[in-house]
Amino acid sequence: MKHDPTLSFETKTHEADLCVVGGGLSGLCTAIAAARNGTQTILVQDRPVLGGNASSEVRMWICGAHGRDNVETGLIEEIKLENCHRNPQLKYTIWDTVLYEKAHFQPNLKLMLNCSINEVKTSGNKITEVAGWQLTTQTRHEIKAKFFADCSGDSVLRVSGAELRRGREARDEFDEAHAPEVPDRKTMGNTLLLQVREIDPQDHVPFVKPKWANTYEEEQLPHRGLTPGSGNWWWLEIGGEDDTIGDGEELRDELYKIGFGVWDMIKNHPDGRGHKWELEWIGSLPGKRENFRYVGDHIMTQNDVEAEGKFEDMVAYGGWSMDDHHPGGITYPGKPTIFHPAPSPYGITYRSMYSVNIDNLFMAGRNISVTHMALSSTRVMATCAIIGQAVGTAAALAVKHNTTPRGVGQNHIAQLQQTLMDQDCYLPWHRREIAAISKAAKLTASNDSNVEELRSGVDRTLGKADNAWLAAVGDSATYSFDGDTPLTEARITFDSDLSRPKKMPARYPKKGNWDHVPSTMVKDFTIQTQDASGNWQDAAKVQGNYQRLVRVPLDVKASAVRLVIDQTWGDEQVKVFGFEVK
Repeated sequence: MKHDPTLSFETKTHEADLCVVGGGLSGLCTAIAAARNGTQTILVQDRPVLGGNASSEVRMWICGAHGRDNVETGLIEEIKLENCHRNPQLKYTIWDTVLYEKAHFQPNLKLMLNCSINEVKTSGNKITEVAGWQLTTQTRHEIKAKFFADCSGDSVLRVSGAELRRGREARDEFDEAHAPEVPDRKTMGNTLLLQVREIDPQDHVPFVKPKWANTYEEEQLPHRGLTPGSGNWWWLEIGGEDDTIGDGEELRDELYKIGFGVWDMIKNHPDGRGHKWELEWIGSLPGKRENFRYVGDHIMTQNDVEAEGKFEDMVAYGGWSMDDHHPGGITYPGKPTIFHPAPSPYGITYRSMYSVNIDNLFMAGRNISVTHMALSSTRVMATCAIIGQAVGTAAALAVKHNTTPRGVGQNHIAQLQQTLMDQDCYLPWHRREIAAISKAAKLTASNDSNVEELRSGVDRTLGKADNAWLAAVGDSATYSFDGDTPLTEARITFDSDLSRPKKMPARYPKKGNWDHVPSTMVKDFTIQTQDASGNWQDAAKVQGNYQRLVRVPLDVKASAVRLVIDQTWGDEQVKVFGFEVK
C-alpha cells in the first residue's frame, strides 16, 4: 500500500558497504575515495551543503601543511582545481555546487543531505545500523552497512560505545611539554566568521549596531587584528570552557553579540579605519574546532608530531603548527592562540583512523585518535581531507579483502599506501611504484630534458629537485616496447602550481579575488601509438584539461606510445611529473 503522509512519517531503508556520517571535507573525501575504489557508499550530511567549515555556511579557508613542497594533493587538489575552472571569481554560491557535484554525480555514491543521524544500533563490537531524520522530506532513513566512518567532527556515532577522549590531557600522561599540568575538559572554542568588502571611503555609511550586541573598546581586545583587511576573524571565539556541542545554541547567540559588537567598534572607529570596508556577511553556523575524539589503536601525541611521525603505516601527513587556541577565546586577554612549532611534514599513522573497540568504525577529520596537543595541528581541513581519502581507500580494501579496519593495517598497508600514491596522494619519504610495462620500456624525449623523471615515482618538486620532465608545446615523451604490447591506460601528472593556495576568500578587496586555472598546467595533449609498421596514430586527444592527475583509457596494442604537449594554460615551458602506461 502506498505510504499515506497524513497518518505517519515515511521510513526508508538503505544498505551499503560503507556509510559515511558527516559531509565536511574529510567526509566528502572519504566517501568519494571509497566509491571510486568500487565500494557502495552512502554519505549522510546534516546540512544542506557540503564542506563543513569550508562551506558557505562557515567560510573558513582551507589550511594544511606549511611549505609549497608539502601541499596536499589527491582529491583536495582535484576539488580546488575544479573550483578554479568553474568558479574563478571565487563565489561561495558556486563553491557549494562544486562540492555537491563531486558527491552527487559520483558512481557508487548516494548523497543524503539535510539528514541528522540520531540513532545507532550495535551488535557485539560492531555498528549494524544508523538512522536519521531528513528535515526536507520529513523522512526517517535507516542505513545498514558493513562499515561506518564517523567524519562528523562531533563524533555522533560515539553512542555506539566507542572509546572516547575529550578535553586536554595532563602533561605527564604522555610527557607532552605543551599540555597543562592537570587534565581538564576544556577545548578550543567555536567561531562565527565575518566577511567584509572594500568600498570607496566616500561611500561609508555608519554601521547601526543591534541594541542587543556587545560594546567594545579597543583596549578590551589586545593581540587581535583590529583592522578590517587583516584576516578572517578566526579569533571571534568562545566556548572552550563550556560544551561546544551541548551549549551550541547559546554559544551561537553570544557569538552574534560579539561579532556585531566588534564590527561596530571597527567600522565606526574615530580614526576611520573602517570607512573603506562594509560588512558583507556574518555566519549563522559556528565553526567548531574540538570536542570528542575517538581512541584508536594508537593515540598520536605532541611527541609523535615533533618526531616527524615516521610510522611504517603512515597513510597521511600534517604540517600545520600546533595551533593551540586558549579555551577562553575572546574573553582571554592574552594571545588567542600559541603556534607551537611542528615539523612539516610529519606522518599520521593509520592506527589513529579506526576505533580501538568498535570493530567496523573508521574515523576521519578532527575526531581521529590524537591528544589535544596533536589535535591542535591535525585538525586543519587540508590535513583532514587527506585523512579522509586514506580512510575511504582503506574501507574499500576492507570490503575487497573481507577484513576489518585493523586487518587492513595488519595485512594490506603497503597496498593502501601505493593505492593512495597512485591516486595522487603525496606520502612523504615514499615513492610511487611504476607500472611494470613502463618500467621495462625504453623512455626517450624530443627535447634534452631529463625524461627519466617521468617514472621516478615522485610527483612534485621537492626542494631543488624538480622531479619533472620540462616540456614546451610540441615536445613529446615516448615509451618504446619490444613488439606489440597491450595498453589499457595512460597516467599523467601535470603541474598545478602548488605554490598557489587556491583558497576561497576571507574578505573581498575592490579588485576582486580571481583564481584561474594555473598557467603551469597542460591544457591540450595527445596520446599517440605506433603500430608494428612504424606508423603513428592518435589514440586519444584531450582538450581543455584543467586537472593535475589525468587517466586516459586505452584499448590498443602498440610498439610505442607517446605523450605530445599541444597547448598550455599560459606558460611557455611546463613541468610534467609523471607519465606512464599500463
